[in-house]
Amino acid sequence: MSRVLGTCRVLMAAAKDGSKEASTKAVAKGAAKPKGAFHRKLPMSPAMSKFLGVPEITRVDAVKKIWEHIKANQLQDC
Repeated sequence: MSRVLGTCRVLMAAAKDGSKEASTKAVAKGAAKPKGAFHRKLPMSPAMSKFLGVPEITRVDAVKKIWEHIKANQLQDC
C-alpha cells in the first residue's frame, strides 16, 4: 500500500484505518491547509494587479488567469 500512496501521511493514515469514512475525513482535513509558497497569497505589482483585477493572489491562481487570457485572445503560437 505504501508504494501506491507514496509518502502522503494523510492518505497512508486513512488506508491503515481501513474505513472509507475515515479516508474521506482525512483527505478533507489535509486539503484544508494549503502548504507551500505556491498557495500563499502574495502582493502583485501595480501592472499585474491591474491586469488580474486583484491586489493579492496565489501564484497558482495568477498562472491560471494568465493562461485564460492567452487562450481567450488566441495568443499562443501552437
